[in-house]
Amino acid sequence: MLLTVVLLLIMVTLVTLYTGKIQSFEHRIILNDQSQKWARAAAKAGLEKSVALIKVTKSIPNSAVVEVLADKNHFSVGISQQAMSVFGGNSSLLTLTSTGKSADGLATAKVIEQFLLYPILHNIPVAPLMVKDGFNPAGQFEVVTNPDGRGKQLPLSVWSDKAVVLSATLSHTCNLVDYNLGQCQSQALSNQNQKAVDIVDVSSTFPVDLISYLFNIPLANWSNLKQLAKYQFADCQSLDNNSVGLIWISGTCRIGLAKQIATKSKPIILVVSDGDIKLDKAAIIYGLVLSFKPPNSVLNVQVDMQVGASIEGALASNHQLGQNNESIQVVYNAAVLKGLVAQPELQEMARVPGSWRDF
Repeated sequence: MLLTVVLLLIMVTLVTLYTGKIQSFEHRIILNDQSQKWARAAAKAGLEKSVALIKVTKSIPNSAVVEVLADKNHFSVGISQQAMSVFGGNSSLLTLTSTGKSADGLATAKVIEQFLLYPILHNIPVAPLMVKDGFNPAGQFEVVTNPDGRGKQLPLSVWSDKAVVLSATLSHTCNLVDYNLGQCQSQALSNQNQKAVDIVDVSSTFPVDLISYLFNIPLANWSNLKQLAKYQFADCQSLDNNSVGLIWISGTCRIGLAKQIATKSKPIILVVSDGDIKLDKAAIIYGLVLSFKPPNSVLNVQVDMQVGASIEGALASNHQLGQNNESIQVVYNAAVLKGLVAQPELQEMARVPGSWRDF
C-alpha cells in the first residue's frame, strides 16, 4: 500500500512538473508572439510616420527616422531614392525600409514599401498662352514666344483648338530679346496685320482635356486637383512674393499695384476657379496661371492686365478668352516653368501598388 502511494505521488509530481514546463513553454510562445506583434506594429508605425513626414515637410530626411514610442517599442526607418524617367524624368522612386523592435528587445520586424514622388504639373506648357475654344483679343495683347515651342528654333506663342483672331491695334507677339529692348511691337512675329506660324490655332493636336494635359487629372475629377492645393482662398489678397506651391482661388483674383507674386526661383501654380484674373499696373506673377471654369459653369470670366503687368511663365485657360476687351501680357520663361516640376512644394507622393513587404 505504501509503495503504491509513493508511486502515485511520484507520478503526480512528474505530471505536475511536465504540465508546468509545458505551460512555461506556452507562456514563452505567447510572450514571443506578443513581442513580434509589437515589433511589427512599431515597424508599421515608423513607415506611416515617415510617409507623413515627407508629405508635410515636402523633403526627404537626410538620415534614418528613429523614434521610441510611448509603449517603449521603437523603430528606425531608412529611405533610399532613385530617379525615374516618368513625368519627364522629374520623378523619384522612394524605398522605405522600417525596422521595428519590441520593448523587451526580443523581437524584430521589418516592413518595406515603395512610393512614387512626382510633380503635380504633368506637362510643362509649350506655349506662353494656351486657350481652349479660341482667342479674339480686343484689348492690348503682348506675348513673348517660346522660341522652341514647335521644335528647335520653331517659336510658339499661342496654341488653341479654335481660331485666334488678332484684330486689335496693339496685338503682337515677339522674341524675348526684342521684348527686353522695348521693341516687341516694332519687331513683332505676329500682329493685327499678319498671323505668323508662331500662332497655332484650329489645332487638331491641342489637348481635348486641358486639365488632364497639365495635371494628369480628368476634367470630370477636377475636385481632386483642388484637394492637392495646400492653400485655398476666396481671393488673392494674401498672396505675395513668399507664396509657394499650388494655390487655388475660388472667385476673383486681383493683384494690386506693382505687387509681386512668387519669385523666379520659387514660382507657383495659381488656379483661379470661376473668377476674373485682374493685375493692376506693374503687377507680376511668376509661374503657371490657370483660368479655370468648372463643367456646367455659366459665368463669363476674364483675364485682364493693366499697363506693365504680366505673367512670367505661362497662362492657360480652359475657356475662350478675349471677348471682353481685356489686355493680356505673358512672357514665356522656360526656367520658371521647369522650376514648377522641380520644387518640393509642388511634388506629390503615391504608394506603388504591390510593393509592400514584411519579413
